[in-house]
Amino acid sequence: MRIKINFTKNNKPVPIQNYSLLNSYIHTCLGKNNKYHDSKDKKGFYNISNMQGGQRIDGTNLLDFKDGAYFCVSAFQDDIKIIDLLIAGINENPEFGFGMKFTEIEFIYE
Repeated sequence: MRIKINFTKNNKPVPIQNYSLLNSYIHTCLGKNNKYHDSKDKKGFYNISNMQGGQRIDGTNLLDFKDGAYFCVSAFQDDIKIIDLLIAGINENPEFGFGMKFTEIEFIYE
């Protein structure tokens, strides 16, 4: 299963190297010490894309998401509980940072 998580535009520039910020946000949404953190069980694996929708600000290592941002999360089909946990966590933690706030989740059916 795959979901696309959408956010509003930013009001502060976002570092190009933002994957650790994104990963931290996901860990916050999943909650402390959950079974998916550093899981060795293949059923616990999930994948996070990079933040999409930004444009580099000329002469900097910063991005502007003037039309909003999104990223995708994929999980094994037989363990979609992580998606439920993530959705609940995102609703409790709607602010990503840099002025970006969660707007909606789209389910991607493949």
